[in-house]
Amino acid sequence: MVLALDGGEAPGRGRLVAAGAGASAGQPTASGPGIDRFAHVPSAGAKAGSLCWGAGHPPNGLADDLRAEDENGPIWTSEPLQAPIDILGRPVAVFHLSASQPVAHLVVRLASVAPDGATEQVCEGILNLTHRDSHVDPAPLEPGRVYEVRVELRSAGYRFPAGYRIRLTAASSHWPVIWPSPGLAVFAIHRGPSTPSRLELPLAPVLDTPDAAAPPALRSEAPALREFGSETSSPLEWSNQPEGPEATVRTFEGATSTLPDGRSTLYVDEGLTMTASNVVAGTGVFTNTCEYRLKADGGLVSVVASGRTEATADAFLMDVELVVTLDGEPFFTRRWDERILRDLL
Repeated sequence: MVLALDGGEAPGRGRLVAAGAGASAGQPTASGPGIDRFAHVPSAGAKAGSLCWGAGHPPNGLADDLRAEDENGPIWTSEPLQAPIDILGRPVAVFHLSASQPVAHLVVRLASVAPDGATEQVCEGILNLTHRDSHVDPAPLEPGRVYEVRVELRSAGYRFPAGYRIRLTAASSHWPVIWPSPGLAVFAIHRGPSTPSRLELPLAPVLDTPDAAAPPALRSEAPALREFGSETSSPLEWSNQPEGPEATVRTFEGATSTLPDGRSTLYVDEGLTMTASNVVAGTGVFTNTCEYRLKADGGLVSVVASGRTEATADAFLMDVELVVTLDGEPFFTRRWDERILRDLL
């Protein structure tokens, strides 16, 4: 299923419409050529926050309502669906775009919009545009040149119910999932017959034909599971300050697990502070402290990994330390202090 990107009543608020000769009668079709422009927002993605772009538990779970990210780039939305649409596979967004900087990212989100406006992420795709043709031989963008770019989103199996709308969004970053690209890029997405920017949806197979094999019966009750040990979790912490000259996300999670022998325990915690500059794009600081403690056979092994990574416009400055103790006594220590060029990142 192909939906074309079209303009709307307001800049950056466009439509998804049926594309090609296969469009059904009565469906809206694209009105003509146009351009959607938007600027690089280094902290884009932080407001609907999570550290992940898939399923999981907080703070690594699914994104919040995506309406919090509406101001970070253009949005294209279909009319309410007259019947459900099922997808299965990897959606692809095809853009004809230009950027004003040689290094830039494109973050694409597919979402489902409920009748009350609530917007749920279905799946997401992220492409460093210097990798538009090859991940092996990336190449900088020529500022102002229009490229056809394909962004594969993550695999999804999803039903858009009748009455819901399909939405596609574009942004320049997803903080703190990826480092923002350097430079204050401006993007232009071209639409129309000669530059057919579009969304390609992989429709799920139709199984309601008379000769379709019925799916196997599902269990009415979950099978019994063997229990191994136990776990006690510390309170999760998540603080998010996406506004202002700096966007900062802080997280902490920790847990103690009792292993199957009932005597040994493993403690794991992770604290992160991630700050990106909204003023000097691409710069920021990431600090972390991770601790692991294993109590077993009357001994205690402790491992602490801590570090600070500072991003400048042209390099990452990394200062990382690993400290291992055995029963409170030093066992192993190592420190890394490196400067790594960004190299089209």
